[in-house]
Amino acid sequence: MAIYTRTRFGFAAAAGSSDDPRARWITQHLPGEVARELFAARDAGAGEQQQTVILARALGHAYFRQ
Repeated sequence: MAIYTRTRFGFAAAAGSSDDPRARWITQHLPGEVARELFAARDAGAGEQQQTVILARALGHAYFRQ
């Protein structure tokens, strides 16, 4: 499974730095268990917000921690 999304990243930095939030496009491959979890949640009646939480958690883990 792959996710393609636009997001904004910013960093805490000293005043006047160039670390202002910027929009970025991300394409990230996610493991199959994320798709299984997402579809199981959908089949169990999870709403869009709950499904977004699943994707956000998986994207955060894959993009920032792996």
